Amino acid sequence: HSILHSNRAFAYINLRKWVEAEDDCSKALGVNPKNTKATYRRAMARYELGKFEGAKQDVEQVLKDLPDPSSNKEATELKEKIAKELEKQAPRERNVGERFRRMEIVEADDDEEEVSLTGAATGTSSSS
Repeated sequence: HSILHSNRAFAYINLRKWVEAEDDCSKALGVNPKNTKATYRRAMARYELGKFEGAKQDVEQVLKDLPDPSSNKEATELKEKIAKELEKQAPRERNVGERFRRMEIVEADDDEEEVSLTGAATGTSSSS
């Protein structure tokens, strides 16, 4: 079953159906957590979906599981692409607070509200 899901995920990747590819890879890994191809394919799908942290974890797992990580050029290149995307994302996350202004919410006392309502009612009844 693991190979079936992994192979179908590869077909989804070729069709650029990233959500379906990620889902099938996760199913394959549920059956066989050591399926390196499924892990790599899920990393690819997650990268395309903008899920860079998950993609990074997957590709690092692939490189860790390989006897000679430098022999897998594709995984190494994917890791570099993910790292670049995470670097682009990092400054935006740091500046999130700069885009918002601090605002103080002050609640009015119940007495103030009654006075203004009574005053408004009094003012309208005298003009009638």
